[in-house]
Amino acid sequence: MSPPVNRAGSTRPTRCCLNGEAVAKKISVPLGFLGSGAYAAEFITDGERQHKFAEKKLTVSAADQPVINVAARGGFTARLVPTR
Repeated sequence: MSPPVNRAGSTRPTRCCLNGEAVAKKISVPLGFLGSGAYAAEFITDGERQHKFAEKKLTVSAADQPVINVAARGGFTARLVPTR
């Protein structure tokens, strides 16, 4: 499947991950699928309390592997947008 494309023509790959286990985890996210250059990454994860979310913003490249804390039976989603 191709990543979504906005009207300006730049791609915005979106990724997600679910933790089906009853223990929290730290998950390393390899970004080798990204093209060259820098990307603004926005990770939305489970918050510290039920029904709350946390947000983590980073600048990343294909060489990076950010580590995301994932709650037990939780998950995260990531949006990656090329910077200009």
